[in-house]
Amino acid sequence: MVEQINLKQRTEKFSSNGSCKIVFSFRDLSLLILAILFVATCGFGQENPDSLIVNPVQPDSVRSDSLDTLPDSLNPVISDSTLVADSSLVSEHRGHLPEVILVLDTLPLPPVVTAGIRLDRKSWTRQGYKDVGDIISILPGAYPYSPALYAQPAYMIPPGMSARDVAFVYRGRPYLDPITGSADLSAFAPEELETVDLFQGNHPAGWMTSGPAYTLHTPQQYPVIPEARIVHRQGFYGLGHADWRIAQSLTPAFRYHLGVNIGEYEGYRLNSYANTSLLRLGGEQNMGNFGRFGAYWMQTRLDYGRPYTNNANSIHRNDLDLIWRSGLQNDSTYYEIAAWYTRNNRGYYYRGEDGFQLGGRMRGEKSWKQNRSYLQLDLAKSGARFGELPKKVEPKGERDQLGMSVGNNARYEKLSYTTMLRAEISRSNDQRDSRETPLIGRPAFTMNIEYGDSLGFALLGSANMGWRLPGLDESYGYWALHSPPRTLEPLYVPDSSSVYEGNPDLLPVGGIFLGAGSIYRQKQDRSIRIMLGQRQYLSPIRYRQLEDNTWTAYQDKDIQGLEVTADGWLDLWGPFSLAGAYTWSNLKRDDTAIPSNWGWGSARYNDHFFDGHLLVKASFTANYWDSYTYRSLDITESAIFQESKIFLNGLASVTISNFEVYWGTNNLLSAYYEPIPGFPYTHRDEIWGVRWLLFN
Repeated sequence: MVEQINLKQRTEKFSSNGSCKIVFSFRDLSLLILAILFVATCGFGQENPDSLIVNPVQPDSVRSDSLDTLPDSLNPVISDSTLVADSSLVSEHRGHLPEVILVLDTLPLPPVVTAGIRLDRKSWTRQGYKDVGDIISILPGAYPYSPALYAQPAYMIPPGMSARDVAFVYRGRPYLDPITGSADLSAFAPEELETVDLFQGNHPAGWMTSGPAYTLHTPQQYPVIPEARIVHRQGFYGLGHADWRIAQSLTPAFRYHLGVNIGEYEGYRLNSYANTSLLRLGGEQNMGNFGRFGAYWMQTRLDYGRPYTNNANSIHRNDLDLIWRSGLQNDSTYYEIAAWYTRNNRGYYYRGEDGFQLGGRMRGEKSWKQNRSYLQLDLAKSGARFGELPKKVEPKGERDQLGMSVGNNARYEKLSYTTMLRAEISRSNDQRDSRETPLIGRPAFTMNIEYGDSLGFALLGSANMGWRLPGLDESYGYWALHSPPRTLEPLYVPDSSSVYEGNPDLLPVGGIFLGAGSIYRQKQDRSIRIMLGQRQYLSPIRYRQLEDNTWTAYQDKDIQGLEVTADGWLDLWGPFSLAGAYTWSNLKRDDTAIPSNWGWGSARYNDHFFDGHLLVKASFTANYWDSYTYRSLDITESAIFQESKIFLNGLASVTISNFEVYWGTNNLLSAYYEPIPGFPYTHRDEIWGVRWLLFN
């Protein structure tokens, strides 16, 4: 018999007695001991009989792999925030699940939009990672552009373009650096991700870009049964990473979460150290008929050395989101009013840069029959101040944006589609000489189509046209070699005697993607997908020499090329499965160190024992990076040729109840490859750690 339990009745107030002091050290596993003592001191180790019986929030690795396909009618996204864990509905589950329906009063994840790809913890917890850049690189379509060092700047770059042509959406708004317009993924906590959605064009929720778009979904912030979680990761070169997180309902109407993430990397190359702290704090108040109000704050502090130099860089970033919601996003009617503020300070050899963005949006959604439509109005103001450099100038730039988006999702029998139309206007000005650019308006559209059954084969289609504004640094910046490492974005300054001057006449960069493909679904989360498309960039921004020792940006001629992306995860037999992803494009340019194709394949083992109390997982992954030829903008330098290489990685973990121990090795054979010219990939190293989920 299936029992229905309202978890609100099981809410217990959280109280913390006494004081706790934490000291983090990553030279050995002493952090784990301290963390356990901390948990015991604060009372989080007490077992709640209700939680032991119901056990609704399993560890990330268990929760992801033990629940297989549910019928569409019982999908948590569709069933109005009801999670069904009835073992009679779970296919091919080898362990034990309690026969209970859990009614969660939390905001469900939105469904995967047609032609999109969803990545969740069941994939990345079985692939070794250091930060968010390593996680997202599992997806096809954009090249992971980083020096392969912990906490160093990490970007995703589509072939032929830069990290500015990739959009990231977080808490319903763009997540980017206000200065560059790109997203440094080393400045985001890995434990703050629950799922990542990828679209090959504009974001269907109403934000446009010239390239791919990603959504960063945070964990279900407020499970009614309290949660405390510890994650620790240790590496061969002093890589230490610890995350502590708690989510709690103080009252039936008020909930909060707190997260602390600390990292350290000693490095084995000259000046390749890193120290990080990532803090998250959020709260949500249910105001009854007046909806729900939430406030969320996240602070990132990164201090790191630039390898092979004597220079140090830093990123100090704060994000604040205020969101009022009326209803859930799968209710027939949903309204949202939100505001956000981002401030990013980047320090470097000379002085530093300071950028901010202040934005707001109003959004309404309405459902009827098989349709759901939305209307969104949004505005944002961005500004950046650049430090004094050799010419003793301090340029500043500002930009105002106003946009409106309308969209619709619909499904009729085997046909489903998503459409989005957006109009946006913007104006920029150079505060140094009070020069304003003309008002710029640009349209954008998205259409994604799928025809087929929820299981078996289906056809996919995607058509997108979008734009991205030049980075404030591209338009108004001024820097030299010792400024932040823009070669990772990429942006080139040839030598220490050269400087860059912004070009305020730069126009938006356009992107068009037309693609078609197919998908075969073995289960809800087991599928293989392939898509062929043509991508075109309009007025791309490139760099050239303006005069002796001075460089600037300009609009180049349009470029276009073909693109193939594929990804899949299929069961073989029993506990064995295969997974992988692949990207090929002929948009590669010699002035960008990106190969024509890259990908990975993984053989995986996952099984339960002793009625599901013991979980064993293992994976063996091969990563392939093709050869590339790199010639810098300085034509006097000779071209650099990098041969193709294969990297072998392994990962194994054992989970007993809510406690997981894992070990992994990266680049088993110490293959030599330079993802960025001059930055060799890390030779063989190891990562080991624990994940521990506790209930109050």
